[in-house]
Amino acid sequence: MSKAVLHTPPKIILQNKKEILDYIKNHAPEKLKDNEDRIRMGGRYMVNKNSLSTKAHVIKSMTFENVAFKGDIQDIEFVKCTFKNCDLDGIWGFYLIFTKVKFIGCGFRYSRYSHLEFQWNEVSFKRCEFRNVEWDEAGLLNISFEDCWLINFKLNGVYPAGNITYSSCNLEGCHFAYINYSTDDGDPDIDPDFYDLLFSSCTLTDTLFNSVELRNSLFHNTVLYKCAFMECRLSHNAIAVDDDFKSDCYASLDFQTILKSELLSVEIMERYFHVTREMNIKETVHTMTSKINFYTVFISYSLKDQLFANLLNDALRKKGIRTFLWEKDAPAGKSLEEIMSGGVHKNHKVLFIASEHSIKSKACQFELSEARRKQETLWETIFFPIHIDSYLFSVQKRDIRPISMADEYWENIQELRRVNSIDFSKFNQANIDKNAFELSISKIIQNLQVTKSVI
Repeated sequence: MSKAVLHTPPKIILQNKKEILDYIKNHAPEKLKDNEDRIRMGGRYMVNKNSLSTKAHVIKSMTFENVAFKGDIQDIEFVKCTFKNCDLDGIWGFYLIFTKVKFIGCGFRYSRYSHLEFQWNEVSFKRCEFRNVEWDEAGLLNISFEDCWLINFKLNGVYPAGNITYSSCNLEGCHFAYINYSTDDGDPDIDPDFYDLLFSSCTLTDTLFNSVELRNSLFHNTVLYKCAFMECRLSHNAIAVDDDFKSDCYASLDFQTILKSELLSVEIMERYFHVTREMNIKETVHTMTSKINFYTVFISYSLKDQLFANLLNDALRKKGIRTFLWEKDAPAGKSLEEIMSGGVHKNHKVLFIASEHSIKSKACQFELSEARRKQETLWETIFFPIHIDSYLFSVQKRDIRPISMADEYWENIQELRRVNSIDFSKFNQANIDKNAFELSISKIIQNLQVTKSVI
């Protein structure tokens, strides 16, 4: 793609609306129509249904070549006109309308076109250059850019917008914002024959899409380098490439775009956004951005398993779980049984670290008995066992000491066995597989998410 250039310096300079109208009156008066059907009512212009336009002046079927336009050009409609090798520099185009107009080899600079009521329709730009140009509060239909350069081009507040195409164009530092063509209920008003925005074989650099409806749009074989999508909506096939497309891309999606959009393919996520592993990124972001409530946890463990208990406690707290761990949270000035009983009853779950040490611990058995009584009262599952050895499953009632406590302790053990225990035995050592540990922790986290209101 070659950069668009102006082939010939303009020979004619028209500084404002008056000079434009005078020029046409002197050279082609038949091309100018003053709209006599327009009637001013309450500060607005109203026209008869059969009138051509609400603009004060309509210029039709005129060709401008090597002309420089400058200044304020307002309240004019150009219909079926052609602009060749023209400059439009420093234009304030308020209520300036183009219909079925062609621009070839033109330059647009430091200009703003606003309140494009009744839409620009069937306007084409070929080998044109845009630099520091803004279109806002516009309706745009059937607009095409071919082999154009757009630098710091802003398209802001467009409705409706449809069949806007960029083919073999280069866009740098551009900004597309608040472009919407949805129905009132939020579903895209999809045209079965045309895309709303189409970028084909283009290169976009440092370009931002902010609050743009892209579910009926396509980026095809288009480079997106240092581009960003913020609060946009994309369909799953909004970005597509052919097998021979080899260009490097580097773009980003904000959380709201991910949540509002359909999932893009794994290939596109890797090629354009450098998400290198297959994952449900939408679900991941939803988890990250949604407030999740967790049950509070009383950790019951033997002090002989203190190192593992601290490892587990730290991992849970990093995930936002409120825990009670004896050595860190036990208050001073209270009896041991009062502390243990209070910890069990003030927290939603008892996470029991099952081991030979904890099964044989009188203190741990007291906590289990308290939890079992709470469970029977509430008719809810309070126990949340994990095991760091196999003693929970191998111990027999005849092994319990003292014998006088065998019945009570055995009921506690049986209750633990009724609940699926997560195996942490391979983490009860100095060197552990951190990834495997995190995966096991995630199972605890999932089961500690509140699924109903808790007190």
